[in-house]
Amino acid sequence: EFFYSTCRSVIDNLKQQGQQQYVEVQEFLYDHAEDHDDNGVINQFDEAFLNDIADQACRGPDHDAEHPEDFHPALFVCTLTEQDVLIRRWLETGCRPLSTWLTASTWGWADENPELVPYFQGGGQWHPAFTYRDG
Repeated sequence: EFFYSTCRSVIDNLKQQGQQQYVEVQEFLYDHAEDHDDNGVINQFDEAFLNDIADQACRGPDHDAEHPEDFHPALFVCTLTEQDVLIRRWLETGCRPLSTWLTASTWGWADENPELVPYFQGGGQWHPAFTYRDG
């Protein structure tokens, strides 16, 4: 499955190299189909839940409320549809990532959001050289 191949490998690689190359590696994992707070909205569509994750990711571990503009994370985002909520929140709060890798930037979502696509990196596993498939 995609979230345990591509996405998990990104997290594992960052953690492995994190001690040498990065200041801090944070991961935010959740089950898209679960309802973490039993409010009747699954996590994939729970805007309050997703906004909280977006805020945490852009604040960083050592949040400096007086200088939030000093933190520019590299974001690796594996989503189904959540990117719309996350991106909207980052734009609202002034989050300015150094880099963003987004699964949806190589899907149909990219065709519907051409003004955002130049700012994202993406990747896929459909190249014939891959020995496995998502799904």
